[in-house]
Amino acid sequence: MRKLSSIEETGLSEAQLQERSVCERWELFLHTELNSPLFKLLCKIAHGERQKPLRACQTCGDVGWVTYDVDHRHPDFGKAVPCPDCDRAYGGSKQTAFLARSGIGPSLQEKTLLNFEANAGNQKALELVREWAEGGHVIVVLIYGRRGNGKTHLAVGAALRCVELGGAVRFVRAPDLISELKLAGIEEAERVMAGYKKVETLIIDDLWAEYVTDWTNAKLEDLICCRIDNYAHTLITTNADPLTLSEINALPRAMSRLRREEYCEVVHNKAGEWKPARR
Repeated sequence: MRKLSSIEETGLSEAQLQERSVCERWELFLHTELNSPLFKLLCKIAHGERQKPLRACQTCGDVGWVTYDVDHRHPDFGKAVPCPDCDRAYGGSKQTAFLARSGIGPSLQEKTLLNFEANAGNQKALELVREWAEGGHVIVVLIYGRRGNGKTHLAVGAALRCVELGGAVRFVRAPDLISELKLAGIEEAERVMAGYKKVETLIIDDLWAEYVTDWTNAKLEDLICCRIDNYAHTLITTNADPLTLSEINALPRAMSRLRREEYCEVVHNKAGEWKPARR
């Protein structure tokens, strides 16, 4: 930076020297102040470059809702749904958010493991399901048994226990899953399947072969095998004996892996059909 000069040194008039002094002071100001962080921030704000606030949820930007990325002809186009990665749409309660997204209807939410009526026939299934829900060594469970003997109650109770412990759960009846795939069509079915493949805990209730086609059978088998291969927390209930499913060539790869892998377990609910007490 240049120093201020005297009249004798420069040969300038007093007015000229005063003008030069003002210029040099401005030069000093510009050199020091314009490089300060505060000045740079003020410039950014003035030019509309204000720093964006940090968002806790990068998916929805803390709004709590998102829309599907689908074609404008799709029935879900423009539909707002709760964000899958945060709980802001539900008032901030993690358990409330997970329960609302679980697929467990209000009429099923009273079916807990605590009020399940245990007996000699279903005790083993109850203990396995409780261990599975609380993070035991078994990752994939298949419960089979006759119709109406409490398999759905066990499945719902396990799902509610997972939610209680802070886990994300998706509960779906196999017929509803198949209907969803059919309505989605071939192209959108992959998006639907991707959601079921990546969910933290998946419970498929009432798996049975009587309502499946070759296409839906292949989709179900792909889903189950994918979750087994990726050590994904999964519980399945069915009225059919796994051997019967294998004999009729329903889900042969899935049934084989369920019996073979050490982290999978097949349990028979031997209880009879539950009947409400007469008043």
